[in-house]
Amino acid sequence: MQRLPPAAACLAGLLAGLLACGGDAQPESVAFAELCGQAGPVRLLELAPGRQLHSFSVPFRVDDRHYFQTSRGVIDPGGGALATEFEAWSCGPCGESPRLHASDLTWISTQKERWPGVVVGCGATSDALVLLDPAGGPATPFMPGVRCDDDWSEHGVVAVDGDEDDSADQQAAFGALVLYPYPEDPRAAAPPPIVLHPQIRLLPAVSDPAISRGFLLRTRPDEVLALDADDNLLRFDLESGTTTVEAADVLSFRVSLDDGRYLLWQHTAAATLDLKPIESAVILKDRATGTSVALGETALTYSPDAAYHVADGVLPLWLDGDRILRMFRIPELAAQDLPRGNTFEAVLDERRWLISSLRHSTVSVFDSVTGEATILLVHRGEVFDANPTRALFLARDSYQEPPKGPLYHLSFDGSDGRVAAPRATQFARLASATSLVTPVELSRDGRGPLLLVDLDTGEERLIDDPVPAASFRLGAGFGPGHVVYSVDDGPRSGIYVARLPDPD
Repeated sequence: MQRLPPAAACLAGLLAGLLACGGDAQPESVAFAELCGQAGPVRLLELAPGRQLHSFSVPFRVDDRHYFQTSRGVIDPGGGALATEFEAWSCGPCGESPRLHASDLTWISTQKERWPGVVVGCGATSDALVLLDPAGGPATPFMPGVRCDDDWSEHGVVAVDGDEDDSADQQAAFGALVLYPYPEDPRAAAPPPIVLHPQIRLLPAVSDPAISRGFLLRTRPDEVLALDADDNLLRFDLESGTTTVEAADVLSFRVSLDDGRYLLWQHTAAATLDLKPIESAVILKDRATGTSVALGETALTYSPDAAYHVADGVLPLWLDGDRILRMFRIPELAAQDLPRGNTFEAVLDERRWLISSLRHSTVSVFDSVTGEATILLVHRGEVFDANPTRALFLARDSYQEPPKGPLYHLSFDGSDGRVAAPRATQFARLASATSLVTPVELSRDGRGPLLLVDLDTGEERLIDDPVPAASFRLGAGFGPGHVVYSVDDGPRSGIYVARLPDPD
């Protein structure tokens, strides 16, 4: 049963009034803290108009230089991206000595924990690794045979050989699982690769379009989990080199994120005639105790993130054709169904969970002891963040993408909800417990003002404008309280860093 407090009903009227009062006036600028001898944003790199800090990269620092990846292209506000002409740059802490290191790299990364001072990149055209020269010299080849999307473990790069010609129309069903050990000196020749298994599954044993490679292969820091041609779930210990069988007759699997203690796997079954997800027995294995328990018959693809919540003491599993969400407590496996139409969001304490319903446009607190759900807000939107005392909820003001609208603060102590940020988008990030950085009023090409919002008062302050929505990062090698972003505005175009005021 769901109860609707008076406060939740009142919030709908508050939201309508809020949306009707919008104006075009630009907020006052942020009172920036001093950085590099000035109280304001510092331009680190000049960029040509149309270029930006690449949206899917994270700037980082190695020694006394900051590294950035830039691209040309438009970030679609609907969520897609068209990025071209990648470049890798570095500069000093205040923009000194800018250097272009390489072009046509899909990503760059620091490996300073393993190899101090080393920066690795991967070529968009070559699909091969290179080492960047901090002094600006040409990039040099690194670990031949490793490709851009291979997995990095504690003991080497894990790759699949034999899937190089994969395409949407025809994909390889099997491939060799190979470990490329790390060289002690990254500039020396790498050790020879080690074939862990000659033939692992890259496609499920029966046709099920919902089962992607992520359900068949998983690399963790010290191990790889994969399926062989006989549908055995194998564990490859990357430290000892040993191989063990974790389970037999496995169609797909997931593993918990914490220490990998729990394996959630689905039993093999015949394909469905209508190509709907295959449903069969789903089993949870506790690798610490060796015990396995069947949780029910369903398709594991209905619950791709189920094992990820184990660290919070729960495992949410969709059953009955993706219609019932059953919550299993870990490790005792006591089970309880959520009210129909609701999804799990977060654990609040031992008895309360935060849940939401797309069908009913509600966000609620569910008491697992009484089975009662108390509605906090009635509005379409998404839970943006949650902790044991409050949730932040992005209330969508339209069906357009990306999601945007007011950000609500919803307390769990029975007090009324309130608007914490009058405007926010899905690209927003928490700068502190009481402040938010968010782009707003995005244009068709995904650019708009970047704001700092006080979540206690709702006060907005302007960081800069126009900023590509997905191009800003917090910290990003400069430490807490800093924001790195790009501006696309004629002669002002470039990558900037600013130091935000300390939260009170």
